[in-house]
Amino acid sequence: MPASQFDKCVRIAVGAKVFLRSLASSIAQRKTPDTPEQRKNRPKNQKSTQQLKPKQKQKLKSIKRKLYESRRERSQIERELRAARREMDGSEHNEQVRRMKRKRREIFLLSKQLRTAKASIEGKPQTGSLPDFVIIGAPKCGTTILYHLLTKHPHVEPAAFKEPHYFDRLFDKGTEWYRQCFPPSRQKDGQRTITGEATPGYLFHPHAPKRMARVIPEARLIALLRNPVDRTYSDYHFSGSRSVTLLHCGPRATRC
Repeated sequence: MPASQFDKCVRIAVGAKVFLRSLASSIAQRKTPDTPEQRKNRPKNQKSTQQLKPKQKQKLKSIKRKLYESRRERSQIERELRAARREMDGSEHNEQVRRMKRKRREIFLLSKQLRTAKASIEGKPQTGSLPDFVIIGAPKCGTTILYHLLTKHPHVEPAAFKEPHYFDRLFDKGTEWYRQCFPPSRQKDGQRTITGEATPGYLFHPHAPKRMARVIPEARLIALLRNPVDRTYSDYHFSGSRSVTLLHCGPRATRC
């Protein structure tokens, strides 16, 4: 046997030996029962599934069942949406898009309710996290598709709805209300998940910059721009006989 092949076989054998040794060690650790000292130091507020009360079990099952049914309905709406796109039926397509948005919000609220129920059973506080990024505008510049693509990433959690309008219309509701619009951060595949929102109205609102600097100073702000004539023309076709957003560089931003 050539020396190179012999060295390769030796490396493979050594690697296999190390892997088997670590596997046996991990199995032995799992089988080792807890010592009395470990059982004494174990947190008392962590309850196993077997220790849950019947009412708590029933509540969790009910929320999980509703969440499962909502996800099935979402899949059905997605199939109908694809069919509407193929048939080029504009009114039906828009209705399916609205149904999809309502169903996504319902799933988000059910997931939040499930996490809250589990946290209350385990005695842990549960609160949402502030956004890590905010798409601030401008309207009709691709903010929706960008937000949709970002939330497709496995480590990006979507908000309860794309446009909370907290920093322009609903700032009086307070930071705690704003937190409830986002899922809490968690570890996934060794990395922390992030979340964010997209409200195009923030770009031209006079009070949005100082409010955002006070509440979310570390968040990344994303602004999408477009040729002003093309943007206004697109907004006019989208709004129809309704108002059209006119963007200015000063505090006189209005809708007419």
